[in-house]
Amino acid sequence: MKTRFSVVYPTVAALLTDGAVLDIHAGGYPPRVVGMFAGSQIICQFECSEMSVDEVFSRLEELALR
Repeated sequence: MKTRFSVVYPTVAALLTDGAVLDIHAGGYPPRVVGMFAGSQIICQFECSEMSVDEVFSRLEELALR
């Protein structure tokens, strides 16, 4: 059974729906830094070089709630 992104990560989904931008900067492989921005304001940014995609979105959800 598939679970909708907006159910698993509701805060991240709401921010993206409202126009926030998700930036995953690789500078090579694997990705190094993830950031979420609303206009020119940083919502959150962190290093993610050893994280899975699920871990990245879980961390984004945790930080976006703050």
